[in-house]
Amino acid sequence: EYLGKEAAKIGYKAIKAYSENIGFYAYNELRIVEVDFWAGGMEYPMLVMIASSLYVPSRFEYLELVIAHEIGHQWWYGAVGNDQNDEPWLDEGLTEYTTIMYFEWNYGWKRGRDIFYKYYKNRYYRFLSYHGDYPIADTMYFFAKKPYIYFTIVYKKGACVLDMLRHMLGDETFFNILRTFYVEYKYKIARIRDFIAIAEKVSDRDLSWFFDHWLY
Repeated sequence: EYLGKEAAKIGYKAIKAYSENIGFYAYNELRIVEVDFWAGGMEYPMLVMIASSLYVPSRFEYLELVIAHEIGHQWWYGAVGNDQNDEPWLDEGLTEYTTIMYFEWNYGWKRGRDIFYKYYKNRYYRFLSYHGDYPIADTMYFFAKKPYIYFTIVYKKGACVLDMLRHMLGDETFFNILRTFYVEYKYKIARIRDFIAIAEKVSDRDLSWFFDHWLY
């Protein structure tokens, strides 16, 4: 019961942070539901399902991260649609970086950095040392028999690429890109090329070299 109430508080903080910094929440309600399944979490418009196994005090940080992630999908996948089979990075990469920003926007820059290194950059670097690298912009067909590679490359590396873009362009431009992308493609289906076009338009820079290298 205690962690159920905490989950609701996390949901409130996520919706508030994302609405204030990216764009208003697209729906009029949201349900966070504890379920008994193998995955950490799963998202649908206005509904996020969180595994019962995370509702233990020792896993509270990860519970918070998963809830923040699944609610982030209400922006990237829910409001801004995409082809999740052919271009999974467009919702998972953006959602992962939005998750990192949940911690930064709610607890400060240092906490956001700690989460970024602990759950994203360090895990991606460990993966590189054992498995080598893969392009992010591959399809689910490519990753079908490689779920661990999919999770690390699309999610973890995907967030690292957005972090590099943020530091290259600066906070003002980077977050303006996210806000513009959200406004332009809310209730539409976006492609990776659309995100790149928005990034180039907002930054007034040719970013093909960056995305060609890091996505493809």
